[in-house]
Amino acid sequence: MKAKFSDKLKNWLKYLIYISIIFVIVGLIKADYLNIPKIYHYQYLSLSFLFLFAGFLFQCLNWYFVLKKDYPISFKDAVISFGLFVFTKYIPGKVFVILGKAEYISKKYNLRRKDMIMRSLDTQFIVLWAGIIVGSIGLFFVDNSMKYAIPLLIGWVFLSLVIFTNFFHNLLIKAIKVVTKKEIELPLISFKQVLKILPVFFLYWFVFTIAFWFFVSALSANSISFFIAFSFPLSVTLGIVMLIAPGGIGFREGILAGLLIMLGIGSGDATVISVSSRIWFIFGELFIFILAFILIFFQKSDKNT
Repeated sequence: MKAKFSDKLKNWLKYLIYISIIFVIVGLIKADYLNIPKIYHYQYLSLSFLFLFAGFLFQCLNWYFVLKKDYPISFKDAVISFGLFVFTKYIPGKVFVILGKAEYISKKYNLRRKDMIMRSLDTQFIVLWAGIIVGSIGLFFVDNSMKYAIPLLIGWVFLSLVIFTNFFHNLLIKAIKVVTKKEIELPLISFKQVLKILPVFFLYWFVFTIAFWFFVSALSANSISFFIAFSFPLSVTLGIVMLIAPGGIGFREGILAGLLIMLGIGSGDATVISVSSRIWFIFGELFIFILAFILIFFQKSDKNT
């Protein structure tokens, strides 16, 4: 049963939203990303936004599917909890993107905060795991791809062992404890459990891949191979791993530009595309952020009628 939930978020959650918006603006200004590139095909650009927005809805669906088996929340609340804190990834450390949505669901449904944080981490781990698989497809079309694929495969195998096996899971916890001197908990997810929800995570990445292909096509005078688009999920995934850079700003764009060059895009065009993709992606984040507030508004209206 849902607990009584205040129409206003707790003060620290509201401040977290405000702070995250400040960080994304400051980060973009510092990185000098506020430039508009030349657009060759506006119809492709429109389609890129359509799939981009759909991708963010699938990201909310990921969060919903991770929770729904044990916690019967509504998809609307999954969208709200994700959308309100989508910009917190730009706060250095990136922990607030995990804590914000977990705290919202915890308060709304009177659930244990610790459990929601664990589920939020579950979601992030699976997104990362699936993103490496989907993003690696593009490496098959790169010359001498093995020198890039092997380190990536090693990282993916290690991540799989950490997520799915007790031994490596506990080993990582002990290693973190030695470094931080703190007791922590990390989620252990059974592969059987993940298998049931994995299709929606793969679909999520493929929708973003299609969105990026349309985006690159919009900025290119010539036709673009679809396989180039797989550089986007791989760069985003590696950006998630980079905990220091807010939202992966700078790091993600560098990786993306490098992948685009390896896949046949000229260095100048690759730089323009990679930098422009950040603003393009932020429009998607803005979409889900505004949608969350619209859904909250209608929730309030329903209560008042």
